[in-house]
Amino acid sequence: MTALLEDKALPAHQGLSLTRPAAEDTRCLLGTDTPGAKSHWLACMDASNLAGKDALLGRLGFSEQDGEVRLVEWIHPELAIVSTGEGALHLVSLSPSNQLAIHGKLPEIHKATLRELAINQGNRAQFAAGGYDRGLTLVDLERPEAFRKLEQTGVIGSVAWPGWNQGICPSLTLDDGTLLIYDTRVGGAIPPAFKATFGKKDLFAHARYSDTNLFVGFGDGEIQHIDNRVTDRILHRFQDPYCLAVGHLEYHPARNLLLVSGIPDLTVWRVDKATATASPVCHFGSGEAPLSGDTQVNATFTESGDVLAAGTAGTLSRITLSEPGTAGL
Repeated sequence: MTALLEDKALPAHQGLSLTRPAAEDTRCLLGTDTPGAKSHWLACMDASNLAGKDALLGRLGFSEQDGEVRLVEWIHPELAIVSTGEGALHLVSLSPSNQLAIHGKLPEIHKATLRELAINQGNRAQFAAGGYDRGLTLVDLERPEAFRKLEQTGVIGSVAWPGWNQGICPSLTLDDGTLLIYDTRVGGAIPPAFKATFGKKDLFAHARYSDTNLFVGFGDGEIQHIDNRVTDRILHRFQDPYCLAVGHLEYHPARNLLLVSGIPDLTVWRVDKATATASPVCHFGSGEAPLSGDTQVNATFTESGDVLAAGTAGTLSRITLSEPGTAGL
């Protein structure tokens, strides 16, 4: 099930580049971040019927001055947060008929492009964000002007704020190979509650699936499974044969699945918690050999465990994982 999204305002020779989708029930939001385009937009799609003529439920345009749509996350079914250009943050409302409108713009928090924005899964009025300006911001939407900014020593590649650890511990990775977890109950300049250095650069992604366990992903396609109570041992280290550069990791707890996406493919892995190992379930490309080229795939899980995938090729696809070990498009 695949839909090719086209914007007639773009030059015919210029393909679209799409952000990672954000899934909510049967809908998903995604934006365009096509370099050099004169306009950019955020689209709301019917994720249950991508091939249908009414798959596009609504869209919102952003000007060249606003810049590319970089990131989007749902806050609740009628409100989303969107990052554009050099770190600007907008609240976007969705009506019952899926009409999109700017609800408000947050104070200037970042001065450079954001790499990731994570909603606090324990309190969806809060989020953490970070990117090229080397600062992790913690924002409460009830008091956005009172945000906290934790300066880092390098560029932030990924940010997470899961419901684990009582929802009080956002985390981040730095491109230089460092993972940090913070305890937001601490006031002032918060020291990290946990810090690990992996001895290799290009640490671009991480996914936490319990109070203590997580996966980290690197630019060479390597994934490490670690327990932060055991800092001197990696539980499992494996190489993704299809995603040659990991850009994003996401874990589906109900199905024990790990989603790996990046360049030039995505892979779904089944995690065996008892042995701390993972085995591949499917990948997006066809055949056993890795895809060629530098196409980036941006993917996320739906609540049911299906996969929504977009990227620099300009397509939005839904992969249905029907039975253990099988997948269908």
